[in-house]
Amino acid sequence: SGPARILWNHRWEHDKRPDRFMRAVTRLETPEFEVVLCSEERLGGDPARDAFVSVLGDRLVWNGFADEASYVELLNSSDIVVSTADHEFFGISVVEAVGAGCFPVLPNRLSYPELIPTEFHDEVFYAGSDPTPLLESRVSDVESTRDFGHILAERMHVHSWQVVAPVYDEVLGRTK
Repeated sequence: SGPARILWNHRWEHDKRPDRFMRAVTRLETPEFEVVLCSEERLGGDPARDAFVSVLGDRLVWNGFADEASYVELLNSSDIVVSTADHEFFGISVVEAVGAGCFPVLPNRLSYPELIPTEFHDEVFYAGSDPTPLLESRVSDVESTRDFGHILAERMHVHSWQVVAPVYDEVLGRTK
């Protein structure tokens, strides 16, 4: 219940493009939302992040590193995970968040089309580099967003350790 909670659980580095994320969040017209910045701050700080944190005010419910228990709690309490990355090998932070029930707002490129089942592509991907319109629609319809996130979470089990580990064991066992 409550306002939509938007999660950023990626490294706060240039290749993940947090500037695009900050711009999208500050453009939201919907006044009711919360933000979780579950990411270590850069050594020496980041004036843009500091300004963003200041603008968010009470809407910011977490800022910084989270230990494992806190991280799991933050994933489970978030509704939307956003990626604005220019570079991604796999997307484990997205898989973790979607597996916890977050609706993904993702660029239609990199590894993401391979991670998300094809039948959901029209719902979760944005074209270009601006997630704002898709993010706005998901924040504005939070109940539908939550329902959809739970449906998609069930499909992420293919990436779980219980599924992947036996495959690894079998492949590595053949290399002896």
